Amino acid sequence: MKKSVIRFKITGGAAAQVLAFYNILYFQSNHEGISDLEVVHYEGGTGAYFPLAIKELLEIAGMGVKVEKARNVSSNVDLRVGEVIQAHELFQPGLKREKLIEVIRKLGIESHLKRLKQEWMLQYQIDRLKNVPNWVKVISGGYMPFVEIDTRMRLEEMFNQSSMQSIFLKKNDVQYFQESAVIHYRLGNKRTTFSSPELGGKVNSIIDAGDFSKILSSLEKKPKSVFVVSDEFQIAQKLLLEVGIHAEKNPLGTGIWNDLALMNAAGYLLCPWSTVSQLAIACSASPSKKIFYPATDGAGTTPLWRVSDVKYYRPSYLPEHHWLYDGGFDYPEEISEGYFNDRR
Repeated sequence: MKKSVIRFKITGGAAAQVLAFYNILYFQSNHEGISDLEVVHYEGGTGAYFPLAIKELLEIAGMGVKVEKARNVSSNVDLRVGEVIQAHELFQPGLKREKLIEVIRKLGIESHLKRLKQEWMLQYQIDRLKNVPNWVKVISGGYMPFVEIDTRMRLEEMFNQSSMQSIFLKKNDVQYFQESAVIHYRLGNKRTTFSSPELGGKVNSIIDAGDFSKILSSLEKKPKSVFVVSDEFQIAQKLLLEVGIHAEKNPLGTGIWNDLALMNAAGYLLCPWSTVSQLAIACSASPSKKIFYPATDGAGTTPLWRVSDVKYYRPSYLPEHHWLYDGGFDYPEEISEGYFNDRR
């Protein structure tokens, strides 16, 4: 590939940003002649406020960094991490730009239109990441999990070089948790699935805790300990108790980085449909680890990516009338800590 400048578009929460970075590191290692990489983070790209959490990692990797705010939103300074941006175009009446893009996406012509701007959409396909055409100037979603040991090692090395808390534990600590099971129970803004369908709709339905109970019961060797990590721990623990699972809190502490570290170290990982879980798959999937991931999302769509060391189970999702979908949620304060490592 001839020398050129490539811009990567990213958005979403901290885990989505790291997963995108994982993809970008792989691209960087496998495309000689790239003279410069720039990463543009869109704070309100999902309709909720997620600031850039990986600036230090990008700088260590020698990549340019740029932040774009949501259109028509002059400042996000008063918003909490994960909070819905009410002024976002998604929530405005009429056929706004974001709604038009959504229509184009559903028609399946978005990637063709992007080509006119020399933009290449990965569409969750590793082959598209491997085979980026020479004419491409911009690369965008969706970023996907895949197993590539050299890229995984580079990501771990960059966490260790940074002042950020690493999502990779030391070898002895990993061994301690290898006989443990971790349930990732994604709640938070998924509770607005039906009250704010602009954020994704039924696709973001919440997994029935009974699925996790069935998976644990099916294991030939029972884990010594069961932990649950969640953006709403107390509610997640309550839901699991209702189906007979006594899950403990993360012994490493609170926050997204501790949750990912425990997920990466555990010998058993039970996942919902979630980018956080997808990042853990990229960071830790191996033949010796048992990972369970839903075969479909809440709308019945199958993942476009596949990882050989993952077992895909048939999920059940909580119905619309379930009390969880009351539209109200509040991220714990520690969730924000992963985004502001310099305490700004």
